[in-house]
Amino acid sequence: MPAKIKHSPSKINATEIAVNYAKSVANGIIAAGKLQQLGANRFLSDLAHGQERGLKFDQQAAQRVINFLCRLQHVDGVWDNPYFTPAPWQTFVIANLFGWKKANGYRRFRDAYIEVARKNGKTFCLAGLGLYMLVSDDEPGARVVSAATKIEQAKEIFNVAAKMVKKDPWLNAKVQSSGGKIMPNTLYVTETGSNFKPLPYESGSGDGKNLSCALLDELHEHPDDGQFNLLKQALLARKQGMLIAITTAGRDNNSICRNVRERHEKILSGGIPLNECDDTFSFICCADTEDDKGEEWQKESVWQKANPSMGVTFPVEHLQNEVNTAKYQPSYLNEFKRKHLCLWVSATTRAIDGAKWAACNAAGASANPVILRQVGISELQVCAVHGGLDLARKDDLAAFALVGAPRSSNDPWRIWPVFWMPEGCVAEKAMKDRNTPYEDWIRAGFIETTPGEVIDYAFIRQRINGLRNDLKIREIAYDPFYANQLSIELQHDGIVVKPCPQNMRNLTEPTKEFLARIPAKKIEHYGNPVLSWMASNLETISDTKGGIMPCKGKANLKIDGIVAAIMGMWSAMQNPDLKSGWNDYYEKNGISFI
Repeated sequence: MPAKIKHSPSKINATEIAVNYAKSVANGIIAAGKLQQLGANRFLSDLAHGQERGLKFDQQAAQRVINFLCRLQHVDGVWDNPYFTPAPWQTFVIANLFGWKKANGYRRFRDAYIEVARKNGKTFCLAGLGLYMLVSDDEPGARVVSAATKIEQAKEIFNVAAKMVKKDPWLNAKVQSSGGKIMPNTLYVTETGSNFKPLPYESGSGDGKNLSCALLDELHEHPDDGQFNLLKQALLARKQGMLIAITTAGRDNNSICRNVRERHEKILSGGIPLNECDDTFSFICCADTEDDKGEEWQKESVWQKANPSMGVTFPVEHLQNEVNTAKYQPSYLNEFKRKHLCLWVSATTRAIDGAKWAACNAAGASANPVILRQVGISELQVCAVHGGLDLARKDDLAAFALVGAPRSSNDPWRIWPVFWMPEGCVAEKAMKDRNTPYEDWIRAGFIETTPGEVIDYAFIRQRINGLRNDLKIREIAYDPFYANQLSIELQHDGIVVKPCPQNMRNLTEPTKEFLARIPAKKIEHYGNPVLSWMASNLETISDTKGGIMPCKGKANLKIDGIVAAIMGMWSAMQNPDLKSGWNDYYEKNGISFI
C-alpha cells in the first residue's frame, strides 16, 4: 500500500510572482485583454515612479497576506494538494491591494473593482481575504461583511469562510461562530471584538456601520447604487478600510456595475488624473471588443483573456463544452459571452431566422395564404386544440392563437392566429408605421377590425365562441394583465381558461419548445403574413438560471401573435397525456439557431 502523501502549505514569493505576472501580461506572453494589459502596465509604472507620488510597495505586507491564504484548505471538490495556492493573477491582485502603502504608512487602496469570468476561484479567494481582515489585519474591532443583493448570494463567500475556519486548527481555536442551524450567521473574535457577517441588500436594507472591509459580490446583479454607496460611506471612518467589488460582466449598460466599470476603464486608460484615482485598484479580465466578431470567441486564446485560472480551477474541456453549446444554441450565446468572456452583451437575442421560419409553411412560399387559412382550420379539427389570448392596449393589436398540439414526435405544432385592431385606429396606425402594411392585411382578412376607436372585447368574445363551434378548444391561456374580465366572460360561456402570467417561470419551457421546432420544420403557420412579420420581430431575453422568454426590440415591432402561440403551447404542455406523445422536442434536440 503506497504511503500517504503529507501535504503542506505552498511557499511562494508574492512580489516575484506579481512582477513576473505583470511583465508577462504586458509583453503578451500571457494572453490577456487590453484592459488587463493596462492594469499590468500601471503596476509596473508605479513600481518605477510611484515614489514620486509618495507611494511605496511593501513586499512584507503583501507576503503576509499570501502566507495567510496559503495556510487555508480547500472546502469543496477534490484537489491534489488540499492547501490553497493562489494563482498568479490572484497573487498579482492581492500584492497590489495589500502591498502598496502611502507616505503615512497606511494602505494605498481603499476601493477595488475586479471583473473576471465565472469559475476562476474568486469566491474562495475573497473568503480567505475576509478571514485575513477578521483575524490578521491588526484592525481593532474589525467589521467585515460579504455583501450581495440577496442573502443566499451574500452567504456564498461567508459560508466558504466558515468552512475554512473549521478546517484550520489555529483559526478554529481563534474564531467563534453563532447563529444558524446548519451554517453560522456570524464569525467573531472575542479578544479583538471583531466580526464577519453576510449582508444582503433586500428590501432596501444593507447599511453597515463603521466597516473595515466590505466584499461586494456580483455587482452586476445590483438593481441600483444603494448598497454600493452605503458600503463606501460605512468605510470612511477606518484609516484603511477597503471595499472590494468583484463581478462578471453584466447586461445593463445603465446599471451601477456598468457605471463603476466605466470609471475603472478611464483609470486604466489614463482618462482620470493620477492624484484622483491613486486609492482605486482596477483589474478587468475580459475578452476584447474585436473578439465578439465572427468566430473569434471560439478560440482558446480568447478564453484565456477572461479566464486566468483556466486549467487550474476548471479544465479547458469544460469551457470547450460551453462553446459547443453556444455554437448550436444561439439563445445561450450571449450568456456564454457574458459569463465566460466577460463581454457586456445584451440579454436579448434575435430569435428566428427568416428563411427557416418561411420553410415552416409546408405548402411553400408560393402558396396563397388566404386559401391556407381554411386548410389550417380543417387540420386543427383533428388536433387537440389549445388557445393563447394576448390582449394589448385598447387602441392596439390584439391576438388570439389556436394551437394544435403534435400527435407524435414527427408531427408539427399548428398555429392559426386571429388578429384584431380598432377600426377607428387603422388610418393612424398605417400613417405612423408606414413600413407595416396594416391596411393590406385588413383587406385580405388577416387582421379583423372591431367597431369604434378601441378594441371591442365583446366582439372578440363572440369571435372566439364562433371558433369554438368549429373546433374543440380544450383550454385558453390568457395574460391576466389585460384579459381578466374577458376571461371571466369566456368562462361563463363554458370555455376553460387559465391565467398565464408573463414571466420566466411560465414561458421558458414553451419558448424553448417553440424555438427548437423551427429549424426542423415542426411548426406549421400556413404562411400567415402578420404572424411571419411578428416572428421577424421576436427577440428573447434570458436570465442567469437558463430562463428564456419572448420580448421585442422596439415598441412598434409587434410580437403579440407569437406570444399568444407560445401561451397556447404552454397550455398544451401542462397536459401530461399530450406531452407523452411528443416529449418536449427541445429537450432532445436543443435550440439550434438565431
